Amino acid sequence: MALTPRDTPNTIQLPFRRRRSFLSDVGQAMMQPRTFFMGLRQSPVWGMAALVIVALITLAEVQALGSASPTTPVDTWATALVAIARVVFTWILQAILLSEVSLFNGIAPQWGLNWRVAVWASLPLGFMAALQMLYRSGGGVIGEPGLAGFLPELPWFETLPMLLQQILRALSSNLTLFWLWHLLLLYLGARFALKGRTWAAILVVVMWVIIVVMLPVITNRA
Repeated sequence: MALTPRDTPNTIQLPFRRRRSFLSDVGQAMMQPRTFFMGLRQSPVWGMAALVIVALITLAEVQALGSASPTTPVDTWATALVAIARVVFTWILQAILLSEVSLFNGIAPQWGLNWRVAVWASLPLGFMAALQMLYRSGGGVIGEPGLAGFLPELPWFETLPMLLQQILRALSSNLTLFWLWHLLLLYLGARFALKGRTWAAILVVVMWVIIVVMLPVITNRA
């Protein structure tokens, strides 16, 4: 007759893993972005990050419109919808560009992971929108975006061809520390979340910069 030890458990006890919170993910994305993107597959709170980023950017756009001139509810809603559409469209384009990283690795694009990389890489833009709202709430006035306000002071700027002026204006209007931080996170996401090669991640960033700069020029918005 076989003997069974009394202390033998009937089930296997697994160690309890605490689910990461939204704030902890934000903190790690800020302080340890490489580690954060390496474990992005286990991040369940990207949806909250997307909502917060969209809300901050939209509220900043609405506040900027109201501080410039009196607005109607129609103007407010139109501005909010355009801001939301622009953010979502940005994420869609970035997800498409990030698919190239997987294709260069010889595997199918991971659309869900691409989308999460695009969302979390936009975190600095949400921070910038929040700081802009705080600055305006304190009575501050924000002039030209980025470094665009310095272009007319350059003596050689007006002598350039119109196309080159538009390109420089589009580039300088985006050139902020938060935008550069955004590009860095986009690179790290492509490099470590998607396990892409260095040159492939750089290619994604360069292509995104070209799109951001040339799209206003093509649509005559620069």
